[in-house]
This record gives sequence, C-alpha cells and structure tokens, in this order.
Amino acid sequence: MSDEVAGSGGFQAQRRLPYLDRRIDELTQDDIKVRVSGAVIEKRGDVLIIDDGTGQVRIATEGPKGFDINNLIRVFGRVIPVEGGVEISGEILQDMSDVNMDLYKRTHDIEKALGV
Repeated sequence: MSDEVAGSGGFQAQRRLPYLDRRIDELTQDDIKVRVSGAVIEKRGDVLIIDDGTGQVRIATEGPKGFDINNLIRVFGRVIPVEGGVEISGEILQDMSDVNMDLYKRTHDIEKALGV
C-alpha cells in the first residue's frame, strides 16, 4: 500500500498512496483510496448515501456529521468491497456547497481525457 523511499542516514520513509479522483460509477473493488463528490441523499446514524449523478455509494463515518440531505460533499476514504459492489470508509468529509458542480464535473472529465 505504500512505497519505501530511501532517505538520508539509512532511514526508510514511506510514501502514502494518493486518493484517486473517481466518479461513483468508476469505483471498483480494486480501488484502495479514493475521493468522490456528490449530494447527500440519505442519512442513517453514522452512514451517508451520496449520489453524483452517475450512481450512489454508501459512506461509513465515525460519529455524526453536520451534513443535511442535498448538501454537496467530497469524501476522501478507503474502498471497502461488499457483496454487490463497494462502500467507502470516509476519512475526510468536506463541504462542497459553494462549488459549481457542473464546472467541477466538466473539469473532472477534461482531466480524465488528458490523463491528469
């Protein structure tokens, strides 16, 4: 999950894997760390369901979060394979209410096309 990088004095530093930007319909059980954005469509205790227009995914969180239905959020987390798909263990949840989601999605598509 991490690569060792030689440092000075024989110290071995470990690089962390990046969070890969994904649309919900792009998530696979082979993904490890991802970031996804979408609207909260359901809340149940420590679980949020978000929808980005391509699909829905369950986000498991630790403790209550201050997000309401229809809030736009970005989730950084680890993919957990489950029967019939995946869910995400949310590590960082970010309010995206002030982001123009149409522009955000177009930028995402351009970056994908360019391989960025």
